[in-house]
Amino acid sequence: MNAGRDDLSQWAVHFVHDYNPGYEPDDSMIPFGDFDGFPYHHKKAINDRFDSWRISDDHYPIDPDPDALQVLLKIITDGHIRASWAFRNGRPTIYGPRAAVCFTEMPLYALVEYAERRNRDSVGRHAVGVLKKELFEAGGRPAIYGLAGNHKERHPQGTAFGRWPRFLDPSCGLGAAEQFRYVRMSVDRDPPIDWSHEREWRWADHEDRCSCPGMPIWLAEEPIAFSRAFVVVPDEAEVEYVIGRLQELHDAGANDADFPFRRTTLEATSVVALDQLRDVGPGHVRLEDIPARHIRKLDRPDASPELVEKVRAVLVEARSAADRAAGEHLRSAPRTRDGHVADVAGWAHLVVYDSQSPVVSALLELEEAWGNPGTGYYVEGIGGLGWRDEQALSVAEASVRAAEAVFREHFPDLSLRVETRWD
Repeated sequence: MNAGRDDLSQWAVHFVHDYNPGYEPDDSMIPFGDFDGFPYHHKKAINDRFDSWRISDDHYPIDPDPDALQVLLKIITDGHIRASWAFRNGRPTIYGPRAAVCFTEMPLYALVEYAERRNRDSVGRHAVGVLKKELFEAGGRPAIYGLAGNHKERHPQGTAFGRWPRFLDPSCGLGAAEQFRYVRMSVDRDPPIDWSHEREWRWADHEDRCSCPGMPIWLAEEPIAFSRAFVVVPDEAEVEYVIGRLQELHDAGANDADFPFRRTTLEATSVVALDQLRDVGPGHVRLEDIPARHIRKLDRPDASPELVEKVRAVLVEARSAADRAAGEHLRSAPRTRDGHVADVAGWAHLVVYDSQSPVVSALLELEEAWGNPGTGYYVEGIGGLGWRDEQALSVAEASVRAAEAVFREHFPDLSLRVETRWD
């Protein structure tokens, strides 16, 4: 019965915006003394199941003031959209015991127009979309705008400075498990409180089933699964960033913290740039209306048999050059009294960071590289901790730089770097 209506969409979209500290709780409100960060559930015993993700965040931190693209790449690399309390002016706008993930069912053209009118800190031109049907199956529901009666809150014991968490009083008629859907509404005041035009949907893990602190989209081994996803970015340059990250995750099968990913959903993720839709007539375009020519998905380039053999030969040459360079470095390097190279112990690796290169396809076919999402593809058999029995960083770096020179000679357009770190 909705056929022909361009104001309706089968997709629900989560906006991604630049980091805004005004949307975060004050550090003084953190309720659990031994917990680094603000919780996703008001009960510590339930929130503790997210400790592995807290540790992952510590090991793989995002920039302290990330822009929208960095936040989007963090969402993709985490495989889920983090739940939030949507703090405004020091108070959460999500009610109940759990943080939530917010979506809108506005079609794409309305989203773009709305983003242009609103402050970019709250509404941006980056987004993640899921099928509304699957969001519903996962427990997502339309927001509840206002109450039939009066708005009244209760403040349970332990509330942080009377500001968090926020619960509606039982007299409001909305149980705690459903309160994440509530959006306060008062159109009879001046100025009015009315956000109903956002056509919001919300999701919360109301049964506390997920092991991640948000809604899993690409993660495997979670009770919720999505068959498809959509990623929206402003321009074609950012499409390349997103496709690259999706490809790295697909090749690795997990993120850098070893949380496994659902490859079928990665393969079914569409990426679209808003600046490519000008010829489509964006005044009425929905996600489902975008022509295939404007949609990018994972499509690894094939490596021809000739290229595979060339890469095989280059690997032999590069490893030989690495061994020679390491030997030369050892002969001239200053030594300690016990005969070791006078340097810190350390690692060096040759990394390719072009996921769409046929050379990477050849390396993977030969099982001579492994992917690390967000970093690139590490070439096997080149570098490591020192070199042979010598653990000095300088000898490891010398060997890898020699191998890098061989690769650059044969593949001048390949994106390469030498990565080093202390042991």
